Amino acid sequence: MELTPLDIRKQEFRRKSFGGLDPAEVEGFLEMVAVEFERRQHENADLQEKLNQAKEQLAHYRAIEQTLQEAAVTLQRTLEEKKVDAHREADFIVAQARAEAQRETESIRKESEALRGDVQQLRNQRTNFFVRFRSLLRSQWDLLEALEHEGGEAPEAAKSAEDISFRNRRAQRQQSATMSIPVVPAEGKAPETQS
Repeated sequence: MELTPLDIRKQEFRRKSFGGLDPAEVEGFLEMVAVEFERRQHENADLQEKLNQAKEQLAHYRAIEQTLQEAAVTLQRTLEEKKVDAHREADFIVAQARAEAQRETESIRKESEALRGDVQQLRNQRTNFFVRFRSLLRSQWDLLEALEHEGGEAPEAAKSAEDISFRNRRAQRQQSATMSIPVVPAEGKAPETQS
């Protein structure tokens, strides 16, 4: 049974005929107990109110803590995703750079091979030029020697002139054959000439 200040004030005691309690003292004491009891009840109610407020604040703080933890987890997840995305993007950029470097290397290699082919073609043309020029000089030298040896003999001079003319035509045909444009072969093969 819960005791209230009013219960204390209304409490009645049996009276004994001999040696009983002084009713004024008992009532004064009961009043004092009732006041103290009432004060304690108010204090208890205040403390209960404060406890309820503290519980509400604690629940509020726990909700904030939960929200912060969820935000931290979400932020961590987002950072991890950004990190993975950044790694993927970096890998993609590196792969693109490697592919571009490979293409550039291949292009330079092909250009280098083409230049080597051009150099080889020019060397072949130079060699062919020297061969043709040497042949032309020899034929002209032979012609000059023939003319020099002809001297004053008319019949033999005519014969020699015919021989020289024949040799000149033959030299010109050889020269024409050797002066044709050389065909540049694939690497490692001898050059061919077109007639």
